[in-house]
Amino acid sequence: MRKSFILCVALAILAGPALATEWSTTLVANSTNKSGMALVVDSADRAHFLFATGGGTLNHWYQSGGTWLSDSTTLLNANGTAASANYFSAAIGADNTIHMVFRWEGRKDVLGGSLPSYLGYATRSSSGTWATELDESPGVFEASGKHPGIAVDAAGNAYVGHWDSSSGATRWWYSYRDTGWHNVQIDGPQSGEYRNNSIALGPGGKAYVTACDTETGTDENYWLRLATFTNGTLDGITDIDKNGKAGRDSSCVRVDSAGKVHIAYFQYGETYGECPMYATNASGSWVLTEINPRSTDTWGNMGYGSPTLALDDSDTPYVLYTKQNGNGLRLATLGSTGWTWEEIVSSGSGGFQVMDPCLMLDSHGNPMIVYRNASTNDIYFSTVPEPTTLCLLALGGIGMLARRRRGK
Repeated sequence: MRKSFILCVALAILAGPALATEWSTTLVANSTNKSGMALVVDSADRAHFLFATGGGTLNHWYQSGGTWLSDSTTLLNANGTAASANYFSAAIGADNTIHMVFRWEGRKDVLGGSLPSYLGYATRSSSGTWATELDESPGVFEASGKHPGIAVDAAGNAYVGHWDSSSGATRWWYSYRDTGWHNVQIDGPQSGEYRNNSIALGPGGKAYVTACDTETGTDENYWLRLATFTNGTLDGITDIDKNGKAGRDSSCVRVDSAGKVHIAYFQYGETYGECPMYATNASGSWVLTEINPRSTDTWGNMGYGSPTLALDDSDTPYVLYTKQNGNGLRLATLGSTGWTWEEIVSSGSGGFQVMDPCLMLDSHGNPMIVYRNASTNDIYFSTVPEPTTLCLLALGGIGMLARRRRGK
């Protein structure tokens, strides 16, 4: 009696941090957006990216059945004209509602008179319903909403870091929304700025806000600062890095499963050179390291207003950054031997200027990246392809060749 057998050969291509050659890149859209982009990933591992364009349009592109679809909404004034959105950021809730913040500019009353700019807030439900509103609650100053960062908790409440420039001074704000808006002044007033806010939520009602403080008085040394909150009350401010215009072009904060803080940012200056940096208190005290050593090349611009740091399920950090002139894009990962990286867009790509890069990980820890070529305004999406399985029929046997994505 013949016996059949099954021979299973599993070939796992272990695409380590510097070896992911399976990238797939798609040209998705063309846009002249000037406000930055945001990328979120829903519970089904579908990517959504968002940006604002002229005429007060909030644009949303998303994956659906292997194709890309889009929808939008427009910010209208009381007199029927279009307002505008600047400084854009987004996050997604557990119910797949997307939450967006921006500075709502170009506002007009019913007679066409100018109105102050404020922090703007928009949502898009999973069914495609849009809603917009302003944070004009008591205590907030006019001209708020600059360089905002947003996070959303499990209940769908939004938390925002931003700054204003009103009456010749600036103030750093932490705003959160449950049944209404609440605003807590972190710092100020001062004559400097609080650029490029990022915010992350941690256990125990904690919230962490980073920003670049330009008040220090010298163009060579901006400060990267971290404000910590517990249940809406300011615990304190920590100065993370006081050197080399730290965080001037971007900062991004994330909190791991143990409640430890991770920050990616950009440091440069005539004295310090150009370098992407990583700061963490995972060991108990703050440790700052160079991701791409400044002596090797001029890599380091992280993309103004974009989420450039992500943590996988094992709390391994991934950092996305560009060459200082935008003519290249790298993804770095921290391993046991230090940082390794791969180029998503080669630094030798002629006519390519990467702007607004965004990074997220799907539920398997696979990177998803969106960025814009400022030379053509084309918007690209890059990721690692879905797993494929090839079955080879042989005499009484089956050989299965599997290619696995990065992660699980």
